[in-house]
Amino acid sequence: LENAPMPRSLLAEQMASLLAIALARPAEDSVTHGSELLKRIRATVYKSFDKADLSAQHVADNLGISRRHLDKVLASANTTFLTLLENQRFEAARRRLADQHNSLQIAEIAWSCGFSDPGYFARRFKRVFGTSPTYFRDQGKEKPATH
Repeated sequence: LENAPMPRSLLAEQMASLLAIALARPAEDSVTHGSELLKRIRATVYKSFDKADLSAQHVADNLGISRRHLDKVLASANTTFLTLLENQRFEAARRRLADQHNSLQIAEIAWSCGFSDPGYFARRFKRVFGTSPTYFRDQGKEKPATH
C-alpha cells in the first residue's frame, strides 16, 4: 500500500464501492430474465439428455448465449450443467427401469439415456439410488399390480 498510485483513503473508497457493487442484489429484470433463461436451459437439456455428446457449450450455442453466461445462470439456481444433465439422465433411467413393460437390457437403457459406458452408469446409479439398476428393476417386478 505504501507504493499505491493513489492515496489510501481513495483506494479504500474504491474498494468499498467495488464491494457494494459485487454484493448488490440483481435488478428485477435480471432475475426475471435469468429464471426464463433457466427454464429454457432446462427444456433444452430435457429434450437432448439422451445424446451422449451433449455439452454445456452445445446448449449455450443452441440458446445463443455464452458458456460463461450459462454457467452463471445455473450457479444462480445452485446447480451446474453436469448436475442438471445427470439428474435428467438418471430420472429417465429410473422411469425406464421401473416400467414393467420395458424389455431393454440395462446397458441399452444406459445408452438410451445418454450414458456411453454401462459400467459407469451402474456404479453411479447405485450411488444415487442406493441400489444397482438390476436390483431396482427386479424390485419393481415383485410388486403386485394394483387396480
